[in-house]
Amino acid sequence: MSFSESDKAFMRRAVELAAGGFPAPNPHVGCVIVSKDGEIVGEGFHEYAGGPHAEVNALTYAGDRAEGGTAYVTLEPCNSHGRTPPCVDALLAAKVSRVVVSVRDPNPKMEGGIERLESKGVVVQQGLLSEEGESVNKAWLTATRSGKTYMVGKAAMTLDGKVALPNGASKWITGELARTHGQRLRAECGSVLVGVGTAIADNPFLNVRDFPVVNQPVKMVLDPNGRLSSRVRGENLPYFAQEGRWIHWTAQTEEGRQSIDNSGNILPPIPLQKDKTVDWETFRAILFQQGINSCLLEGGSVTLTSAIRQSSISRLELFIAPKLFGNGADWFRLDEDLAPTMMSQVMSHQVVSVSTIGEDVWLTIRLQN
Repeated sequence: MSFSESDKAFMRRAVELAAGGFPAPNPHVGCVIVSKDGEIVGEGFHEYAGGPHAEVNALTYAGDRAEGGTAYVTLEPCNSHGRTPPCVDALLAAKVSRVVVSVRDPNPKMEGGIERLESKGVVVQQGLLSEEGESVNKAWLTATRSGKTYMVGKAAMTLDGKVALPNGASKWITGELARTHGQRLRAECGSVLVGVGTAIADNPFLNVRDFPVVNQPVKMVLDPNGRLSSRVRGENLPYFAQEGRWIHWTAQTEEGRQSIDNSGNILPPIPLQKDKTVDWETFRAILFQQGINSCLLEGGSVTLTSAIRQSSISRLELFIAPKLFGNGADWFRLDEDLAPTMMSQVMSHQVVSVSTIGEDVWLTIRLQN
């Protein structure tokens, strides 16, 4: 299928728009409305879950200028009622004559948008800048296609790879800009998970504070042995449990200990392997079933190492401060019997970007899993 240079330029703008907002657990979507005279008359993106979708925002701006025009959308318009009406309805009501889609929606609950538009006489073309459309929405698309939550690992460390002093002190290793971006990652993923050791040592809020967001991330603690049970269920709640949705994940025991959320719902237990470590692939499927499409795993080192060893983390966000601790907790731990002994056994991963953020270095790495 051939597209003009103008088509490509309009879709490229839609992809740029799609990167905005914090719509998790919904997908990133951008939309550009072009009039029948070839002028952009409306732009929009999906800003937050529960708010208007990209097509509705763009059509609202365009008004009656959308009639007879073309809608460029990075993801197939939805065709079912969720928290908002179907975007297909809005496009049909606006009387656009053509819709250009970058990526088809793999969610079976949303399928049929293209077919419904075509059945009403709208010309639909697919696949324009599909690589760019995939990239801007990689986490959501990967999770939807696999049925497992997309995991992003995050760590703040010193030059010698330490995340805490020997006495456990870790605030603050990196500077303010790096910490603010860590909160941005929480908002982007829509959920954040820490191990129980980190929850007890730091008593973190696990929220977004440094800039406004409509939806706070889901806050989760991984606690196989129930070390936090009395604190979560008692009156003296940890900081993470004081606002928004939180989940306390634990493994099932003979005493009947169960995973719960702040609404008192009983959730599935943490799946364990034979060695009593977390079965991350099964756990990712459980998270996805809870409506969590992407998750920021902030550690600590035991939790991060476990997930990386099982190839369950797709991307690492590492913030490195120009400091040396010498001794202290390592960000990654690997038993000697599992460590490679030859260079040929070492798996190399893809560095996506390297930049400075304040006084720190920020590395984004795609893991070869």
